Amino acid sequence: MDKLGSKTIIGAGASFTGKVTNACVIEVNGKMNADLTADKVTIGEAGHFDGGIRGGIVVVSGHYEGKMQAGSVW
Repeated sequence: MDKLGSKTIIGAGASFTGKVTNACVIEVNGKMNADLTADKVTIGEAGHFDGGIRGGIVVVSGHYEGKMQAGSVW
């Protein structure tokens, strides 16, 4: 399995509060209030993210508020 082969999804209607470290791929379609470290983060159109992100690639289609450190932002 390649490095980006493992994916975590926060589905629409779900919410998560806390801290995530060393994740491969995270897709946020619900609400997330967290400090997050991942290789790739996608915030979907219905996604709502508040907190800090450290990631290689970050794709934002929904709501994002916080601090970000990323190699590439789309």
